Amino acid sequence: MKPELWRRVEELCQKALDLNESQRAEFLHSACGNDDELRLEVEGLLAHGKKAEQFMESPALELAGKILAKQAPSESWKKLIGSTFSHYR
Repeated sequence: MKPELWRRVEELCQKALDLNESQRAEFLHSACGNDDELRLEVEGLLAHGKKAEQFMESPALELAGKILAKQAPSESWKKLIGSTFSHYR
């Protein structure tokens, strides 16, 4: 991607993030005009940003604890007690 295009994509992405989600499509239509490449790049960044927001919504240990608490203990779990995985015990 050309540096000029990247700067424009970054600028529009930042401006779009300052808007409500309902306003973004109209903003991008106005700001990008007929430049489909520019609009698609900005929309792609916004979509990835949305996914990243929810990446660590709850702490991993909390989630793992809830999952383990729902599972009934079995004989195979007893074999794991005291085991080492990588540098974890």
